[in-house]
Amino acid sequence: MGPTADGFETYGVTGVALITFIMIALKVIQNCRFLISLDFCHAVMMIVTSIGSYFINDLLIARPKFGNAIKFNYEIPLTTLVIITR
Repeated sequence: MGPTADGFETYGVTGVALITFIMIALKVIQNCRFLISLDFCHAVMMIVTSIGSYFINDLLIARPKFGNAIKFNYEIPLTTLVIITR
């Protein structure tokens, strides 16, 4: 659960802090609504990108390369997943 918790901590808390700073800086709720909605859209797109890169890695890279392997380095599929996601 380490990487998942770290991802939530990094992006989730950063998003909340960004919303707080936007509201403090602008002091006008009408202007904040658009910026806050952009922040939530960014979070949704991160989730969509992560899911998409997982399936791309699984179907096109990891399964064809290591599908029938008895022993392999588990770091290689994880590394390719990180590269695709970024």
